[in-house]
Parts: sequence; structure tokens; C-alpha cells
Amino acid sequence: GSTANGKGGGGAGAGSGGDDGGADTPPEGALLASLSSHSAAINCVRWSFDGSLLASAGDDGVVLLYECRGGGGAGAGSGGDDGGADTPPEGALLASLSSHSAAINCVRWSFDGSLLASAGDDGVVLLYECLRSVGGGGGGGGATPSAFGAAAGLESWRCRRPLRGHGGDVTDLAWSPDGARLASASIDNTVLVWAVADGRRVAVLSGHAGLVKGVAWDPVGRFIASQGDDRSVIVWRTADWKVERRLAEPFADAVQHVHSLSFFLRLSWSPCGSQLLTPNAFRRPNHVAPLFGRASGFETQLDFVGHRAPVCATRFSPRLYVPTGTPPPALAAPLAGGEGADAPPAGPAVNGGGVHAVGRGGGGESGWVDSASYTCLALGSKDKGATVWKASAATPFISLAKMFGSDLVDLSWGSDGYTLAACSTDGHVMLLRFEAEELGVVVPRAQEARILSTIARSFGGTAVVAQLPESITTLVMEDALWGRNRGKENPGG
Repeated sequence: GSTANGKGGGGAGAGSGGDDGGADTPPEGALLASLSSHSAAINCVRWSFDGSLLASAGDDGVVLLYECRGGGGAGAGSGGDDGGADTPPEGALLASLSSHSAAINCVRWSFDGSLLASAGDDGVVLLYECLRSVGGGGGGGGATPSAFGAAAGLESWRCRRPLRGHGGDVTDLAWSPDGARLASASIDNTVLVWAVADGRRVAVLSGHAGLVKGVAWDPVGRFIASQGDDRSVIVWRTADWKVERRLAEPFADAVQHVHSLSFFLRLSWSPCGSQLLTPNAFRRPNHVAPLFGRASGFETQLDFVGHRAPVCATRFSPRLYVPTGTPPPALAAPLAGGEGADAPPAGPAVNGGGVHAVGRGGGGESGWVDSASYTCLALGSKDKGATVWKASAATPFISLAKMFGSDLVDLSWGSDGYTLAACSTDGHVMLLRFEAEELGVVVPRAQEARILSTIARSFGGTAVVAQLPESITTLVMEDALWGRNRGKENPGG
């Protein structure tokens, strides 16, 4: 079921600012909803990249799909009417997929939202596609449909293809930025890379000496990172599937006794690909999440310290932020060509762990937005709680202790950059909403795409191809938010 506990997914009061002290106003970092439709432990949660659907799965062997406009999809934050008779309520259950024969450990969306991958203890990876969705115009050729019908369960999905090849439980999945390939990690000590179009196995990555419990694909597309019980992270080149770097030092003292082991080690790349965030490290006397810098050859930049038990889930927000009051970007700023287009791109400058994307020249307000941008991230732990950080900060800006009754094992940010989903083996998913005053103002997508592409080129890529889907509603909301925060700093301007 779904129980709303504060600012609804775009209802009155969501993101409205104003007085925070009223009796009916939830605190900062408010709980949007708690979802508990699974009958057993929940092992994974993931928002679709347009923020309109939320998928969860767990030990009951079922993938559940929810309508969750609070993740930033069309209608998020619009207030007032929820969209008429054809729009289900926030948190409505749209589909239940039960093709696995055992517990499901991971569920991940392709970047365009047309495919959903799941994997579990049966050792099989399944690829699903949407066949029918009321008001969605038919098949699964595009991103998620715009309307679903008033009753739950009107989504019709089919298993497009099973991928078989692992010799044990599959623990994690990662899509390539272009959606053409999928990586799967397993307790058989390997990572397999699949061609999605025909299900062909492209590569077998066999460098770990223990169970592989996490995998993440670099958004620039040049690396895959995997983490295992052998107390190491391996960065693999996608050009030849060889080892680029083995990272071991921060994990040498990782706690391995049975009560502190996690079946999942969710590592994460920053949206620009310049940093790799990893769980399950230990530097006496603290459990830490090390951050590695790409520009330095994956040397440790800093450790995030704030949990009393091993960190088992990490997740960067997909968006870039600037401080509240930052001038809005110049509307005429070119995305390609124009002033400074022929200058060599500058790499990211790292200041205390925050990625500050360097502009392409030309200065002005647009250049200031580039230089001021930073990332945010969340960590989940076996201490049953989460911490949320601005990547340039030495301490978390919010610590959510004992959110659950058991381990927090996965995290997912909505495409709006302000909504966070977390799940636990206690059988619950929690949805949290933050404000611009807490995280900062999300950089509009056009400006963000230019920043990310500039950084990608500095790493030898052509562009960051895994851009978040856009909608007119979202773009209008972002422009309004920029104007509102600009007005707070310059009330007479």
C-alpha cells in the first residue's frame, strides 16, 4: 500500500517555499510516501530516468512498478488537480512482473525508459518491455507513457529476452550510456557484458577473487567499475575489456565477519563521470565511502565518514546544482559553436570533493554557473539509515538515522534532483523530498548538458550521451525555479 506522509507528489505545498513553521508543514527532507506492497525483503529500487515510474523488487521474486510523479516526471510539482480520471493516484501500483523463479536482487531501467532489466538468485537476467499502457499509445518504443488509466495494473509488460550465462546469483546490473549493452555482476566472481539487441555475450570480466556484488558503467562510456568481496574495486576499460586500475588500499580493513557482510555493494559514478563513489571501506575507527578521481588515475580524493556500520549503497544525484541565488544562465548561451567553441575543453576542477565544471570561455553569467556547479550524493548503510551530502562538503547536510528496521540496501534519485527513494530488507521503500534551499538549485537541462559534454570531452569522450529525458512541464518548472531563487537574492531586479 501507499501512505502519504507530508508533501505529496506535486500536490499543494510541494516545493512551495514560504513559512516552514506551520503545524501542517513537514520538516526539511520530508517523507513523501512509504511503499510496502512486497511480502518480503526489498533488495532494489530505481526510478525511471524521466522520473515517472518507480520499480522495486525483492525476495518475493516480484518486480512492482508504481506511478510516482514525485520523481520529476510530467506533472510533478504542478499542484492542484492530479490530472483527471485517466491519471492514477500517486503511488498507484501499475504492474507486477513475476517471471523470476527466485529472489530478485536488482532492477534497472535503460536510459530511454523502453526496457527494464532485472536479475536475481536464479542466475538469470531478464529484459522487459512495455506492450500496452492506457493512454500511452501502445508498445515500448519510447519513454514511459503519459497516462495509465484510473485502475492499478493497466500496464502490460512482457519478458523480451532472458540472458543466461552466470553460474550463480546475479547481484547487480548496469546499462551502458547508449543502452546497447548491459553489464551483470554475480557471485560466480565475474561480470558479464551483454549485447542487448541479440542477447549475445560480449565479454567476460574475470578479475575478482571473490563474489562480485556491484557494477557501475561510466556515463562517459569508457569504463566499467565492479566491486567484490575480495576487498577490491576494479576499473575495466570498455575498449578492450582489460583492467585499467585495481583499487584495494581503502578496502584492506573492510569488515568481513558474517554479521557485517552485505550481499550488495552499490557503487556509483558522478553524472559527469569524473568521480567514482564506492561503499564498504574502513579506515580505523570509521566506516567510510571512498571517492576516487578519474583525472588523477583513480587516486582517493576523500572519504565520506558518517555511518556507524558498513556503507553498502551509494548513489550520485543525476543532476548538477548551484547555490541558491546563482544568476540564471544566459538564454542565448550556445550549446555548440559560437564563442570559445574551438578552445580545448578544460577538465573538472576538484575542490574538497565537489566537481566544479569549468566553463568553455566567454565568461558572463553562463560561465559563472559552470564554475559554481556541484554534485550531490546519498549513502545507505547497514546501520539502517542514510546520509545526504553536497559533494564539496566535509560533513553530511542531513543524516537520516534508523530510517528502517533493517539494512538500507539501495538508493535512487528522481530526475528532478530533489526526490530520493531508499529501500530496505525490512520490506519498505521510502520516498523523501528535499528543497532547493537544502541541496541548491538544479541547473536547467540545456546548461547541464553543455557542462557534462565539456567534461566528457576532457576525458576523451564525445559527449555524455545518457542525458535525462526532457518534458515541457519539467523545463518550465526549472525556469520558474531559477527565476524564483534569483528573485530572492535580487528582489528589486
